[in-house]
Amino acid sequence: NDKAGNGPLEKYFAGEKMHGANAGIFTANMYLAEDRILCFELVSKRNCHWILQYVKSATGETDVPDQMAELILQRRRWLNGSFFAAVYALAHFYQLFRSDHSFIRKIMFLIEFTYTTINMIFAWFALGNFYLVFHILTTSLGSPSLLGTLGVFLGVVFEWLYLFTLLTCFVLALGNRPQGSNVAYISMVVFWGVLMCYLMFASIFITVKSIQSELADGIFNVAELLKNQVFYTLIVSLASTYVLWFVVSFLFFDPWHMFTSFIQYLILVPTYINVLNVYAFCNTHDITWGTKGDDKAEKLPSANLKPGGKVDVNIPTDDGDLNAQYEAELNQIGQKAPAEKREISMSEKQEDYYRGFRSRVVLFWIICNFGLVAVVLSTAGLSRISATKGPVDNPASSPVDQRAT
Repeated sequence: NDKAGNGPLEKYFAGEKMHGANAGIFTANMYLAEDRILCFELVSKRNCHWILQYVKSATGETDVPDQMAELILQRRRWLNGSFFAAVYALAHFYQLFRSDHSFIRKIMFLIEFTYTTINMIFAWFALGNFYLVFHILTTSLGSPSLLGTLGVFLGVVFEWLYLFTLLTCFVLALGNRPQGSNVAYISMVVFWGVLMCYLMFASIFITVKSIQSELADGIFNVAELLKNQVFYTLIVSLASTYVLWFVVSFLFFDPWHMFTSFIQYLILVPTYINVLNVYAFCNTHDITWGTKGDDKAEKLPSANLKPGGKVDVNIPTDDGDLNAQYEAELNQIGQKAPAEKREISMSEKQEDYYRGFRSRVVLFWIICNFGLVAVVLSTAGLSRISATKGPVDNPASSPVDQRAT
């Protein structure tokens, strides 16, 4: 810090004194990821050109959650903290220009900020994007050249289960503790895993069928294959995502996790989008750390027992005392009770403010994702992917498309 006490460390420790009545909900969530704030403040420090370096030899230990409820609480803190910290960094990107970094490095920082902005936009619309991928792939399997009637049936079943499970995620996130709904959350994780396996099958099956249709005439032409819409929508997108992960892993000489845990994490993608994201946004009012083991129930008050299990209770024993108490109670009953004037405490006002902020965020998030789905399905979503050499232009020819409309 400088002589006035301003600097990265001042920003880092500011969160220690913000969990009170004067703590704004945005700032409180932001400081759930105070290490990210520290990194940004270090890089953008005035008249300095500090940079961050990755130390590959460094190691750390963490207490891994062994319950679904603990994982949800942990990811809630991480997701909300990282999201609001990223918003803070993007909103204060101009601080980079007060630093002493070179012009080229500042340009590279701006490119990184642009990438982060795009990444945040995709994360914000992840709920709607995943549903669009699910809807288009399952609808496409109803094509006569693919699964036909079986694809139509599976599409209807999975779509109803999808919407019901997603609604359940919102209901549980808004009204239940994860510890009290552990079985329900595990059931939803199983469903999303099965759904992801079905989508992986759909993408591979449609890709293979599209290539077979190109080779049906016995002539393989790379130029014609590049013109195939399915090749662009599926093969290129899958290769640019999954193959790139393998390439990067080999470049860093650390590819083994791609062979030992890649499939497991791929199956858990819908859980991260539809369970953890939903719970995180629906609990932005919760600014606790969610550390493993801090969810123990508070001890209820109890009577102070003396040796022998006896309790002291003061009761009137004299007739005069009994009559006096009776008269006092009778007079109190006969009097009109004064209107109770309840004052709202500062803690209740703060909680109402936090919950109001949560409600606005969730509503805006739902509206954005619902709007994305509605716009895409009403404009470009009616042409489904087919195993033939082009999309099906007449959606009315398929019962799946009629159901989608």
